[in-house]
Amino acid sequence: MNKDTRKLEIYITRNRHSVNQYTEYEITTITNLPSFKRNYTVVNRRYSQFEKLNKELKKYQQKYNKNIYYTDGANKDLVIPSFPGKTGLWVNKYSDSVIEHRVFMFTNYLRFLSEYLVLCEDREWAKEFVRFLQNDTY
Repeated sequence: MNKDTRKLEIYITRNRHSVNQYTEYEITTITNLPSFKRNYTVVNRRYSQFEKLNKELKKYQQKYNKNIYYTDGANKDLVIPSFPGKTGLWVNKYSDSVIEHRVFMFTNYLRFLSEYLVLCEDREWAKEFVRFLQNDTY
């Protein structure tokens, strides 16, 4: 597939509070990349699942990043964007402003990672990212 025709769009389309005292974020993925089993996926993720993804990606980053530049000139090492921290005890983590900020940060986090995924979808970290975006359970 030509690099110009590759498509990976990620949106956080909704969030909701659970009676179990957590917020779920609905992630919609639209893609034509061969590493994805489906072209259209909707999954729900909690903060703890985003946090798990971030920890897994950091493991891959430490293990595999060697600053290798490939013949096409692209650096395919994984760079992990800033991850939204937990709220302090004095902050209501269910307030609209906190949720809006997290949606903004998580959206940027996912889109930043997706730019790397398009370049190197065969890497192990990319497979982890695809699992996060496509599997019902993570």
